[in-house]
Amino acid sequence: MPKTILILFPNEWLAYTPTLLNLIEKLKADFKIRVITLDDGKYQNHNLQGDEFEFIPLSEHLATFLTDFGRVIGQGSRLYQFFKMWQVYWRSRGRQADEVIAVDSAGLVIAQKLFPSSHFLSLEPYRDRFFLSCDLTRIKSVLAHSPERYDYLFAETNIPAFILPNAPALDNYQPPDYHPSDTINAIFFGNANFRNGVYECLEVFNVLDTEKFTLTIKGIVSEEHQERIAQQYQPLIDAGRLIIERRYIPQEEVINYLAQFSIGFCFYNFDHTNAMTQFNFISVPAGKMYNYYAAGVPVIGSDILGLKSVRDFQAGLLLNEVTPAAIAAAIQTIHADHPTYHENAIKAAYHFDFNKAIDPVKTYLMNS
Repeated sequence: MPKTILILFPNEWLAYTPTLLNLIEKLKADFKIRVITLDDGKYQNHNLQGDEFEFIPLSEHLATFLTDFGRVIGQGSRLYQFFKMWQVYWRSRGRQADEVIAVDSAGLVIAQKLFPSSHFLSLEPYRDRFFLSCDLTRIKSVLAHSPERYDYLFAETNIPAFILPNAPALDNYQPPDYHPSDTINAIFFGNANFRNGVYECLEVFNVLDTEKFTLTIKGIVSEEHQERIAQQYQPLIDAGRLIIERRYIPQEEVINYLAQFSIGFCFYNFDHTNAMTQFNFISVPAGKMYNYYAAGVPVIGSDILGLKSVRDFQAGLLLNEVTPAAIAAAIQTIHADHPTYHENAIKAAYHFDFNKAIDPVKTYLMNS
């Protein structure tokens, strides 16, 4: 009989969490998986099918009230976070499992309230009050995106570590062919907000004023940013040069979707981070970067630790200063030698194939 694994993820964006989705997909053939998580209806979790998913429904109105009230009383988003943790804690009480995987510090707090020990999947390495309250000796293993992110939390421990790149699993992978084109169809893939640099991408239109340049924004676009973008760039939307696409794409379709683009943007604006969150974004191994690689799409991104593989594999260009002029120059450089960057991106994809990292994790979970 297969071992059972209980995964605790007290957040509502599972559908946009590729590392966890890949982990679930790769483990479910050998283990009986149960994931307890949340759904507020905004992140399209209904696209996830399978008996392993147990969603706790959240009212979007209640979420808004708790967040707003938390700010009024000086707690920011903490009140809402505590509520989410309570929901997952209450649903998980009395559960039996051979192994428990806690996701991030909020999940670890819950796991340590209910179970003697657990494994720890680190998606966002925050040394917050939740993490600092936990007993690290009760962690059986750590799954982290990179050695640097593991060291940030666990440098002074000897907890067994497994590095899981935030990259797709290349099952039956066929590298996309290169198709020469005079047009430059760029994509911003992910959560379109200030912190993720979507407006830096939009400002490129002020420099590359040519119909040969188009930009697609694909992913999570809040009503606030949808309205702001429309107000500033409606003529480009009307001309078909700026496309906003919010439809959810299943993980298995992402690579083929991205392969139609010639350049992928991956920027971070640290003016919209704080001392607690900044290292997470400096070291971020962006899932979109790895998906760009697999699609053969060269990357233009911020020159930060988490994106250094772009330079290592010469799969694009990293910018010290993310300005419209610098982005435009990088676009022209890549466009002039696109076949080389395309080939290097695919080499990077093979190097970071999630399948290469998962077997040691399976073995450890089977024998722990």
